[in-house]
Amino acid sequence: MMELRNTTGVCAIIGLVLLLTALACSNQQELEAVEVDMGYEYFPLGIGRSWTYTVDSVVFVPDTEGIRQDSSRTLVREVLVDTTRSLSGELLYRGERYERKSDTLPWVFRKVFTLYRNERQAVRQEDNVPVVVLSFPNSLNASWSPAAYFDAATAFPVAGESVTIYEGWETVVVDRGTPFLLEDTTYTSTLSTENIFFESENIWREAQDRYAAGIGLVEREWRILDIVGCSACCDLDGDGQSSTIEEFDLCDSLTPIGRAERGFILHQRLIDYR
Repeated sequence: MMELRNTTGVCAIIGLVLLLTALACSNQQELEAVEVDMGYEYFPLGIGRSWTYTVDSVVFVPDTEGIRQDSSRTLVREVLVDTTRSLSGELLYRGERYERKSDTLPWVFRKVFTLYRNERQAVRQEDNVPVVVLSFPNSLNASWSPAAYFDAATAFPVAGESVTIYEGWETVVVDRGTPFLLEDTTYTSTLSTENIFFESENIWREAQDRYAAGIGLVEREWRILDIVGCSACCDLDGDGQSSTIEEFDLCDSLTPIGRAERGFILHQRLIDYR
């Protein structure tokens, strides 16, 4: 009887080990089956890829008679032409930007830029400023600072004025995976981002970008404005005196464009991709 009990105990232990092993294998298979959708397809890179855009812009220019709004339309083509490695070993894609004012004019080279993507971020570097344009995984409500690698208070020249474009900026994913119609093209899966902290007393940084899977950026709408703060002096009639109640009410009723002192509005749309 003693030998029988020992044999039974050994069998029970073996059975338990086999059960635990089976559960471990099952859990491992389930973990392997779960693939995190990182969203790399919204920022594809490769030598020879090119994007052509129409860019409509309005620049707010201070002059002696107030604020002048200069409007323009430009055709922009960006082409990835080469690769190199950063000091940290990341693969960098060198791009060239060309511009022209109409289809009948030749393309004119403007500048060089760099794109790169690692496991966590997609970065565009232009004029030695590396801007984080996407993060990975870029699930709905994911957020990041585009100024992770430079001071957000950095001022950029706009029509002879200095504008801190990325001041107080935080990008968030507001839409993901939905179809989007732009001009005559339907993109089956797109990712949309916005700056969620776009409004304060003296700045307006409204920005929306949309990316298409397998293509990249397809549309950008930015309103980067320094505006008159109505809680401070708003001398709208130019008499050099502090604001009257009527001036304050008028200032408060104006749109950010109506209160803009400097900055720009930009609408960029993809018209060709290769």
